[in-house]
Amino acid sequence: PLSVMANASVTARDPLVISTPLEGVVRTFHVTPNQRVEADTPLFSLDDVLLRSRHEAALKALEARRADFLRAKRKGFSRAESKAEAALLEKRMALDAAEVRYTREQLNRVTVRASRAGVTIFDDPNDWLGRPVTVGEKVMLLADPGQVEIEAWVPVNDAVVLQQGARVQLFLNVRPTDPIPATLIRTAFEARPSPGEILAFRVRAAFAPEIAARPRIGLHGIAKIYGESVPLAYYLLRRPLAALRQWMGWVVF
Repeated sequence: PLSVMANASVTARDPLVISTPLEGVVRTFHVTPNQRVEADTPLFSLDDVLLRSRHEAALKALEARRADFLRAKRKGFSRAESKAEAALLEKRMALDAAEVRYTREQLNRVTVRASRAGVTIFDDPNDWLGRPVTVGEKVMLLADPGQVEIEAWVPVNDAVVLQQGARVQLFLNVRPTDPIPATLIRTAFEARPSPGEILAFRVRAAFAPEIAARPRIGLHGIAKIYGESVPLAYYLLRRPLAALRQWMGWVVF
């Protein structure tokens, strides 16, 4: 069978993306990378100085508007214009109350919490502290340590025909003599730059069911992916023929 070697790593399967709910600046992290957390655990917080000031200003505006409304309402018993003014102030007071509720909700979202149990996956927290972020910007992943798979990058020059269900062996750097069996589950349709800045196809493989102790997320190694069976002559001459074909350009074998 044809085979290809590719850089690989153990990644989370269907991780939960934790993004920023507000636009602001990251103030602090409550967790560390690769830390196990439970549901509702605080993960990180944004700076709330401006938002808290806005909320306090909205509260003061609402109190002032309520005082004006009550004063106009008392005068409305004897003056028609005060009654009309009270109706207008009541509507404006409703707008101020809506601003108070909005800023309070925003303050409640300053601290991002885990929606489920898992392991946090992100870079050095110091890279985020004081950094401006936009709404929806990804900060970290929350993954189930028991739900992992293999991500490998097959260089374009070494690519062979890979079918779903193909046999895969993972040789981790920490255990190079102990291959872990897996099965190819999907291959990218188009090549893209890999983390090593090499044009490659991203493939994913699932660990064999008999593997009870799954490798932890983040381990790296080499994946050997097996393709279709071919004659021995083609197996030996495939790369030289491909190199000659690229060099000469017009030769048809």
